[in-house]
Amino acid sequence: MKTGKIAVVVGHNSKKQGAQAITPIDRSEFDFNSELASRMLDSAENYEVELKVFTRRYQGSYTKEIQKVYGEVNTWGAEFSMELHFNSAYFTAAGSEVFSSGTPGSLRFANLAQLELVTLFKRAGKTDRGVKVRKKGARGYLSLVSGRAPAILVEPFFGSNRSDVLKMHRMGLQPLAEAYLRAMEAVVQQTLDLPPPPPDS
Repeated sequence: MKTGKIAVVVGHNSKKQGAQAITPIDRSEFDFNSELASRMLDSAENYEVELKVFTRRYQGSYTKEIQKVYGEVNTWGAEFSMELHFNSAYFTAAGSEVFSSGTPGSLRFANLAQLELVTLFKRAGKTDRGVKVRKKGARGYLSLVSGRAPAILVEPFFGSNRSDVLKMHRMGLQPLAEAYLRAMEAVVQQTLDLPPPPPDS
């Protein structure tokens, strides 16, 4: 029996697909992460989680798009959510990072996801970019606060960095899908293991 409902939100949308990874990946964030989400869904039966994939749809404004998809996440009753992305910047930037809203649940989930990414990509030094709490107005902030469930936003590699792209390409999507699922299973188990809140006085 699955014990944790976790929403997987594919970043960006079919009209505005986000960053484009260089060769040999040659795919947008939306395209890459749509397939990744499908892999996660196919493998979820091997983990103690219940997964549902949500796709952002173009609404004419970014705010409406985020509010709509996280409204759907709320209606489903997600206990946690993870939004899938990858980074892009100047060609020397590399590494893995996870964004958090800063709530206890979001930070627990973000730290577990970052640990999986650091292990998977063998990150060290500056390429372990860590967990970053987003403030109002910062990139990704709305995705982290628009749903009721603790949310994270994952950036496993830089699509603009040749070394990162080659590493991701050689690895393939399945190990990344499994890493995210391990983080999901771990945060569900940690949440179950937490002591109950004190009774109201």
